[in-house]
Amino acid sequence: MARSGNRRIILVASKATSPLAETLQSVVPFSVVAELSAPEQLTAALAATCDCVVVDCASAAATPADAAATVSSVAPNQPVVYIAPVAAMATLLGPQADVVSPTADCEELAARIDALIDRPVAGYPQRQHDAAGHESADTEADATTETEIEPDAGSHQVTAPVDTSTATLANITDPVVAVDADGTVTDANGPGKTFLRHVLGLASTEPVLGTRVDAADGPADAATESALGSHWQEAVRTGTVVTFKTDVPPLGTRMTARIYPGPDGCTIVCTPVAAATQLQAGYRALLETAETLFTTTEPTDIASVVVTTVVEALGYQHCCVRLVADDALQPVAASDATATTPAERPIYDLDEGLPGEALQRGEPVEVPDVAAHDVDIGLPEVQSTLTLPLGELGTISVGATTSGSFDDVSTQLLELLAVIGTAALERADRETLLQRYQTALERTDEMAFALDGDGYLTLATEALATRWGHDRDEIIGRHVLDFASRGFVESIVDRLQTTDGTVTVEATPNVTNLGVPVEILVSPITPDAPEEGVVGIVRDISALAEMRTDLERQRNRFQYLFDDLPSPAVEIVDGDDTAVIARTNARFAELFVDDEDVTGEPLTDVVQSPTEAADDAVALGGTGPSERRMELQTTAGRRMFSVRTVPFRVGTEIRQFQLYVDITDETEQRRRLEMLHRVLRHNLRNELTVIGGNARQLAATATDETTYQLAASICAAATALETLSDTSSFIRTVSTTPDRTTGPLQAVIDDAVATVRADHPDVSITTDLPSDLRVVGRTYLTRAVRELVENAVVHGAAPVTVQAGHDDTTVTVRVTDTGPGVPTREQNVVTGSLDISQVDHSSGLGLWVAHYVAEALGGRLRFENDGRTVVLAELTQA
Repeated sequence: MARSGNRRIILVASKATSPLAETLQSVVPFSVVAELSAPEQLTAALAATCDCVVVDCASAAATPADAAATVSSVAPNQPVVYIAPVAAMATLLGPQADVVSPTADCEELAARIDALIDRPVAGYPQRQHDAAGHESADTEADATTETEIEPDAGSHQVTAPVDTSTATLANITDPVVAVDADGTVTDANGPGKTFLRHVLGLASTEPVLGTRVDAADGPADAATESALGSHWQEAVRTGTVVTFKTDVPPLGTRMTARIYPGPDGCTIVCTPVAAATQLQAGYRALLETAETLFTTTEPTDIASVVVTTVVEALGYQHCCVRLVADDALQPVAASDATATTPAERPIYDLDEGLPGEALQRGEPVEVPDVAAHDVDIGLPEVQSTLTLPLGELGTISVGATTSGSFDDVSTQLLELLAVIGTAALERADRETLLQRYQTALERTDEMAFALDGDGYLTLATEALATRWGHDRDEIIGRHVLDFASRGFVESIVDRLQTTDGTVTVEATPNVTNLGVPVEILVSPITPDAPEEGVVGIVRDISALAEMRTDLERQRNRFQYLFDDLPSPAVEIVDGDDTAVIARTNARFAELFVDDEDVTGEPLTDVVQSPTEAADDAVALGGTGPSERRMELQTTAGRRMFSVRTVPFRVGTEIRQFQLYVDITDETEQRRRLEMLHRVLRHNLRNELTVIGGNARQLAATATDETTYQLAASICAAATALETLSDTSSFIRTVSTTPDRTTGPLQAVIDDAVATVRADHPDVSITTDLPSDLRVVGRTYLTRAVRELVENAVVHGAAPVTVQAGHDDTTVTVRVTDTGPGVPTREQNVVTGSLDISQVDHSSGLGLWVAHYVAEALGGRLRFENDGRTVVLAELTQA
């Protein structure tokens, strides 16, 4: 590697034997400063002539920020190369500094040292080396020192800081351009031509020399083109140095351009804007923006200030701010280069496009090359974009006319602007909300208030102030502790800090000084930030307190009833895995635990079945009463109980009452009756079968008419008794066994009518039925309809009509004949209006079948039209 002399390097590291020291030793001579934290060592080392300082941040055990601060304080004009992560040093470098990654090899480091030493920097003399490699300051090089010279009175001549001869320009690494009096480019070094091609929009094949600076043809960046032309005209017109800044992506940096007017034209000299300088300028601009924003109350005005800052302070001509409104991102402010009015820019859903993505992710979304990423934002000149969220309130969209325009510095400044904008919008939102609260409070007759973050009343209603014995104006600005007890207020603060949303508390008069019991609802003005202030609604709950007292009295009365019940009763609550006994009455203790105290015991340990204890488990959470039969072990032996369970609530807790009704005697009686029913029915059918068989045999062998008629009568009576026995058995089945079969109503009635027609073919039976109805209890309903139709045929008069209707949930079936109708007394017996007796009873079981079927299917039996119409009403649809 060729070098213009023997470089003298000072290495700042923890020890001379570091890998870097060993590597550099073979390339350049160096000395070592032991610790970066001892700047006097570096000061002493710089007493000798030095070309460059190399700082190994990791080896010196210093952060990049500490290293930069230490070196710049000791040697502010000394070329410095930092060995550190590039991103960490990006914003800390001055014009005399560079950074090399710790993973770079020695050759790259040596090249960076050479380039930094040889770089001409505005404001610093260029270093020259004699044959021995010693540095000297050249008087001609001193001409590169950048100064703005005020013109003499009457003179428009200013000396440019560089010699614009071609030989000199070729040795300068920053852009330099020579322009004649007509604005035509006469000469430029390589970086200068790159600068002009960018700002004038020239293609790489177009010549730069001979181009006018005020008449660009290309569309690169209209704002920059006009700036260059207008700044050149201003420099010529005033004879003073004109300075402006612009991004030059082809050169990878932001430049400060200065136009120096002279007698024969102008010289344009560009110098890189150091990242730290750019940040400082950006911070100053953003500080001014923050001051403006925090005096602005309207969200649209805040958005306009943000756009202006992006354009004027940060140099991006394309910007649009959208705010969340009506569940969408609505454009409310835009730069002139972006749109004539914000309404020209698209509206996005909250998760749509780049703005939606940034809002949902809560972080910036960059597109460094719009064309490469196939993103269409409707602005062909924009080549790269950065979209930043404004919290949850909106977004900032920034566009640049070149790809890759958002470096670390500009991104950092834009993110800071977004933070400032978000804070301003949130403050405006809070103030708007407070204004709404104030308007609402002024219109309400309720007791309400608002407190700032320090606990001072900012709003209060007249009703609240009156309760405290003051006018409203007298309590505004006073601290809440002037009225409420400290312990009560602190308890609300603690709950607000641990609870999301509204806190509801009840308070007695002695802690609020309001004279009545109250319920207070307190909410943060800003969600999740109670420290910024709260609003509260105060409700007088005197009536509620009285109601609670009444309820307590009723509960006490219930307690007396509970204790005096003749049947065992228990109250249970939900335990860890099972129901736990909360209290029992005396009869429960006597029958199940022999008067022991079982409070807190699992119910299944106390109330046990002698067969399967697992069946006794009780689960809380049922929505209504329930009942079941259980055989339980008692102090008097095994007993059968009907256990009635009734759930209820105490606050948010679900509890249950269980009442144990002893049905042992009833159960035994039912079993005996069941046995008698089965025996009698079995024996009766057997005997009737014998009687019927013998009667038919007698009729078949009768030799005279009288004998035949007597035998036939006996046979008919036996058949009737068998039918009666079957019908009675069917009624019993209906009363004890549910029918869950379903089917079309038309099929049910057609089957019933077909059976009757088979026995009475000459009778007219018609139907009028909907075709799309389905019913529950198909089997039972078929039998009931058959009984009613047959009753109408046998006891009424033709024609017989079967009709059906329905509402949303139920079905009604009507059977009508033209006969005398069912007698009123018989109607009353069947419907229960008249008790059954030897005088008052139904003549058959057909109507009873229909009655019990209707009840079993959730309906009822009724009579219309003087008993000529029998109705199965309110049957359940399937």
